[in-house]
Amino acid sequence: MDSNEKEIFPSLVRDIRKKINLSQREFGKLFDPPVKQQSVASWERGLTVPDRKYWSKLAELLDMEVGRFYEYVGTNVASGANVLEDIAVKIRSLGASELNSINELIAQQWTNLEKEPDSADKTHLRILRKGAATWNQWREKHPSIKPNLRSVDLSEINYIDLSQYNLASADLTNLKGFATNFYQTNLVGANLSGTNLRNANFCQADMRACNLSNAAILNSHLLEVNLNEANLSNAVLTDLNLSQASLIKANLSNANLTGADLSDVNLRQAIVDGAIFVNCKIAGISLWDVDLTHIKQSGNLDVSALNKNGIKQDDLAWALFCNLRHQQPELFETENLKKFLDEEQEVIRIASELVEKYGGESPGGNSRLYTKMHDFSFYKIYQNLDLLEIIVSSEDSFAVILRVNNGCIDSNIKPKDIKNIKALLELEKNKSR
Repeated sequence: MDSNEKEIFPSLVRDIRKKINLSQREFGKLFDPPVKQQSVASWERGLTVPDRKYWSKLAELLDMEVGRFYEYVGTNVASGANVLEDIAVKIRSLGASELNSINELIAQQWTNLEKEPDSADKTHLRILRKGAATWNQWREKHPSIKPNLRSVDLSEINYIDLSQYNLASADLTNLKGFATNFYQTNLVGANLSGTNLRNANFCQADMRACNLSNAAILNSHLLEVNLNEANLSNAVLTDLNLSQASLIKANLSNANLTGADLSDVNLRQAIVDGAIFVNCKIAGISLWDVDLTHIKQSGNLDVSALNKNGIKQDDLAWALFCNLRHQQPELFETENLKKFLDEEQEVIRIASELVEKYGGESPGGNSRLYTKMHDFSFYKIYQNLDLLEIIVSSEDSFAVILRVNNGCIDSNIKPKDIKNIKALLELEKNKSR
């Protein structure tokens, strides 16, 4: 007797019998051949398990396919062969007209298998109801099975607490629910497209590579959720608390984030084309390598931290500037900022003059190179069409300290480098006199 069968059958038989309101004796008469009352009692006490010839009847009473029944009780793959043997024996006893009926049923089943299922698997739903421990144990025993919980209305099944469930790679398409709890739930790679959830709790859930396209998640909590590389395209995500969430490389194209709290959210390398950012809190938001030029709408953005009252900003890109000014105001003192920008432009001018007047042709054409040592450091200035680059190297370091590419400036110029580059220009001028 398989230990898993011994654990499952006692409660399973008892639940089926009580559901149809039959005594053990009456229940035994449903089988072919009939089963004595003592045998049914033995099943329910876990002393024995039903013979497999009775499993098809048990599956029927559960409104379950026989194959799913074997899967439900955790039987190994070899048990499927026994089912096929039973079917083969019965088919050999059928006449021509009965075989025609069987052929029609087989053809219909192939058609059904080719269709995308539009409802949840009843077996998976029953296991789900048994709680996180039972569900996660079942997932561990059957890692190849992708749970089908399509179109489930969690409100109709008396609000299921799905916290800490393993729902990785599960099909949750068109899921519905109110105040559902997904706290610390594993939703990695799950398909939640078309879901409609309100007041849900996804705090600290793992939703990497999750599909939430065309979903509607409203007035919900997603604090510290991991949505890296998730697909949230065309999703309605209004009034969400996403603070401290990670959405690195997430797809938010055409997503509606009206009223969302995006404080301390990491949106590095995310796609936001066509997205709506209105009435959002964005203090501490990270938008490195994010193209903000094709956002559909942004406005009334709060960059103040700790719920302090601040002036709302109309443009997301400008709000980022204001956000940084809140964090490090000393960087934006007028005189300091003007001095830094003036010195940066002066270095660019001097570097261009050095490479154009005193540099040499580089291999490949259309480029010039200037290299010189000063104050124990080598400065290499490279210019090619719209690119200007300054590299500094010494005994223990090598770094690009300024790059101008098509008018876009990146720099990490230090006062020492400014002094040295100016000295190099003076040195070259003196040599040419």
